[in-house]
Amino acid sequence: MLRLIYTLLLLTISSIGICQVGNGILFMTDTEYQFPGTTVDSTSTFEFQVVNDLGAPQTIFFSALDAPFSLLDNSPIEIAANDTTTVMLIFEPTAIGTYNGSLEAVGGVFGSATLNFSGEGIQVVLEWTPESLVFDTTAIGQTDAQVVSITSSGNGDGVISAIEFSNPVFSVDSATSSFTIAEGATNDLTFVFAPIGAGAQSGTATLHTNDPSNPQIVLDLSGTGISEVSGDICDMVWTAENSPYTLVGDVVVPEGCTLTLEAGTEVIGNDYDIEVLGSFYANGEEGNEVVISCGELISHTAKEQMVFTHSEMVETNSFDFFDADYRLLRDACDSLYGTVDSLPSFLDSLVSWDYHYENENSAMHIAKFYEDFNDNNSQGWSHEGDITSSYVSQEYFVEYYYGSSGSYFNLYIQTPTLALNPGENEAFISFDKKAGWWSNTHYFYVYISIDGGAWEQIYNETNPSNSYTNTSIATEVSGANSVRYRFHYRMRHYGSLRIDNFEFTTNFYPGFDLPPSFNSNSLSSGGIDLHNTAFIGDFHSANDSLSVNLDNSSIGVNPNREKDSHGLGLYADHVEIASVQSAVSGHALDGIHIESDLTDWISTETSVADNGAYGISVNGDLDWTSTEDVIDGNGEDGVDVGANSNLTMYGPEIWNNGARGLAAADGSVIDLDYARIEGNGSHGVDLENTGTLNMDNCRLLNNSGQGIQSGSPTTLNHCNLAFNGGTGLVLTGNNFHTLNNSILWGNNETNYTQIDIGGGVISTSYSTVQGQSGYGVTGSGQFYWGEG
Repeated sequence: MLRLIYTLLLLTISSIGICQVGNGILFMTDTEYQFPGTTVDSTSTFEFQVVNDLGAPQTIFFSALDAPFSLLDNSPIEIAANDTTTVMLIFEPTAIGTYNGSLEAVGGVFGSATLNFSGEGIQVVLEWTPESLVFDTTAIGQTDAQVVSITSSGNGDGVISAIEFSNPVFSVDSATSSFTIAEGATNDLTFVFAPIGAGAQSGTATLHTNDPSNPQIVLDLSGTGISEVSGDICDMVWTAENSPYTLVGDVVVPEGCTLTLEAGTEVIGNDYDIEVLGSFYANGEEGNEVVISCGELISHTAKEQMVFTHSEMVETNSFDFFDADYRLLRDACDSLYGTVDSLPSFLDSLVSWDYHYENENSAMHIAKFYEDFNDNNSQGWSHEGDITSSYVSQEYFVEYYYGSSGSYFNLYIQTPTLALNPGENEAFISFDKKAGWWSNTHYFYVYISIDGGAWEQIYNETNPSNSYTNTSIATEVSGANSVRYRFHYRMRHYGSLRIDNFEFTTNFYPGFDLPPSFNSNSLSSGGIDLHNTAFIGDFHSANDSLSVNLDNSSIGVNPNREKDSHGLGLYADHVEIASVQSAVSGHALDGIHIESDLTDWISTETSVADNGAYGISVNGDLDWTSTEDVIDGNGEDGVDVGANSNLTMYGPEIWNNGARGLAAADGSVIDLDYARIEGNGSHGVDLENTGTLNMDNCRLLNNSGQGIQSGSPTTLNHCNLAFNGGTGLVLTGNNFHTLNNSILWGNNETNYTQIDIGGGVISTSYSTVQGQSGYGVTGSGQFYWGEG
């Protein structure tokens, strides 16, 4: 049974590729073995199994070996029946050369086996240059590479088995290095310097080799790190010790990466931008602030990932935000959303932004062409046919035919060639036409030419009107590079054709003229979080939703701009703002400008002052809780909010603004407590219809217009409306109003009208109204004079 098991074992071993040598006695190896090249005076070993293939024990005797070969133990070995033992063969050359030998084993009972072997004595000699590396001055976040060339000049292949570095800023680039050097060959090792701090760096690289004379090669390494940075920055910490960090190109923090600035860090931007798609933290401390300047700070991340604490952020770019052209707008939108159609839906309602282009035929305008001829210039339009005279007025393109025969005559007006872009597959035209005739039957046609091809009719009309009428036509233009349109008027005797207000759009165009408000150089798509930070510049961001936090911080004007934009411009479906003891001031346009379907804002002791246009302008629903805010000295309205807004304001000071103090559109609900609304250039409060106005303990004084103008139900408790340039209280609509414990005095110094109610009812009690029984009140509404 044991014999059978052992035979099966040998068969199994044989099946996996191990050879058997001998008869009765087996060497479990190939018939020949070659030692690897072995350095002189070093040792190589080879182990193999010796098997007694008999059913009885026997002694195995080995032949003597000549140097440089030997057995670890050359003594006879007693091996039990069908048993195995291990033998170690040693090769130890003392000189360079090739050696051969054989080992014979003879059994004391039966059998023998012979193994032939050979080996080469080698002498590896490694030579290298240079013996030390001095790296180029390298910016933090960048790398420099230097090469060491190693030659195996002796007998045999050189091997670098390991490399150790004393300073982690140095490393080896394994991908470009060869660690085995063939005999007579030269290979390169590429070493890399990647400083993480500024200043001189030094270290060593220790190479472990098979050169007996140089088992360790030590290279001296040195380099200088500087704080010049550009390009992608990922998971880095910038420190005060390595400041200042100087930008030598735009810096991008990629998505998933973080850049952290420790307290006391300074960044000199040289007008280069910092664009953040990952996370950015400026962790200043009081008295040890982070100071940053850059061309534009561009956020593409949530506010919790763009955080400034005890910092100063200065934008230096002189780019004028509202001078951006349409192509830059489209590029910005494409990079953010893929196509214009996927912009936030707030853009669909910007009817007030009805911009047309100064040069209406410019090739830079994508998906939109408009011509109303108001510059008295045909700008590429042409005419053909039976034309007696033709000209362009400031209102239309016109051509005439004056004839006397009864034949039909033809007039043609043609547009310029309009460029298309890949993906534009539908074209839409709209125009006003006027066809004047002296003919019983006459005809009007529209043709299209695609990529300069033949004219194809896309519209016809019999007996068109002799007054201006508007026509709209849609056509398929898939795969086309350009289109052109022709208007054809066919009539008898006399006639004229006038074309005006021609508008061309494609499926790329969302249906209105986008304002040149965004620029790829300065448009963010994420929020920002400022704590005890001075932000000098403007922050504009567009996305589906945005969030901004201002905590003891300010957004001031960039002095390098000839024309500034809004201080804080937010464009989204949903905007969230939190502001505490913060200020937005000094901007040439609006201080805070928001275009959003819905805006949620909680503010405390926030100042919006000295901006050239509106202090606060919100287009869309605003839900605002305000506590002791100051809106002061802005060029136009202090606060101007959209329809259906909800304002709860405690202790606001709204004064010295160039137009209205507080204006709200239809459906807005305003609740003012302890408000001071003074010295504004128009009405103190102006509320449109279908909302409500509640004011308690408020003072409206010396506003140039009406103290309050309201088309909504209005309640005044303990309020003073005095010495306003217009009527103190102007009420319109069929609403019920309440006036309690209030004073209206000295308003409208021309006729001293204190209350003008155009409809509805006003109920008063315990109030003083100058001239109440005569000149002080007017209007078709009803007055109910209660107690007091």
